[in-house]
Amino acid sequence: MNANILILDERPCVRYLVAEELASDGYGIHAVGDAESLARYLTCTTVDLVVVDPFSDGLKGFDVLGGIKRRKVDLPVIVFTAHDGYQRDPSLSQADAYVTKTVILDQLKENIGHLLTRKARTRYPVSECLLTETVTKYTC
Repeated sequence: MNANILILDERPCVRYLVAEELASDGYGIHAVGDAESLARYLTCTTVDLVVVDPFSDGLKGFDVLGGIKRRKVDLPVIVFTAHDGYQRDPSLSQADAYVTKTVILDQLKENIGHLLTRKARTRYPVSECLLTETVTKYTC
């Protein structure tokens, strides 16, 4: 399944790792480092799923989750964070999935596949338009 995924994480190394892994599975990837860039990107481009660390960019990261769902209620959003104590936080209740960051991205990939399949079955099918980006290599 070819789909466009937008990633928000303030750490370049995490963005690169996740982007490379998902791109190798055939997804079109765009990665941003702050909530403002994510909001601008969503305004200009069609994406099929968003992976967001709500702790990126301070409190704006939490606000961006609500902003995404207000604008695009059917857009699947996965919270992908190292903070596992927030799974039941009401401010994250609009997320479609919550995945704790690890170096093994199997759970993230499984949630992406599930949410994109579910989205394809709704009246809002996954976009046929693919966006790919050459991911700049970052050093940690």
